[in-house]
Amino acid sequence: MTRRTSLLGFVVIGLAVAVALVVAVAPRASSQPDGLEKVAADHGIDAGERGHALGDGPFADYEVQGVEHDALGTAVAGIVGIAATFVLGAGAVWAFRRRRDPPPSAAASPGSARS
Repeated sequence: MTRRTSLLGFVVIGLAVAVALVVAVAPRASSQPDGLEKVAADHGIDAGERGHALGDGPFADYEVQGVEHDALGTAVAGIVGIAATFVLGAGAVWAFRRRRDPPPSAAASPGSARS
């Protein structure tokens, strides 16, 4: 097994685990506020809280607008999030590796002898 094959397998298994968790666990998450939100509400810290620019976006509150089934909407939003994160991360890795790789030199040309 080559290094590239094992890296590909690692990535595929990692994505499969992430999707499985989103589909199986995310729809069952509590809709109650988390600890930080509860403390802020209890002490009035959130009194001046305002909505943000993306509050009405297509994936606001981990749901998909237009999908009536809550669990399905949460799963779709999670899968889209996984895909977006993977594409951005893979793009960053590709860009950084490309900057790091040295340009081909004359010594590495196909006609040169290797030592």
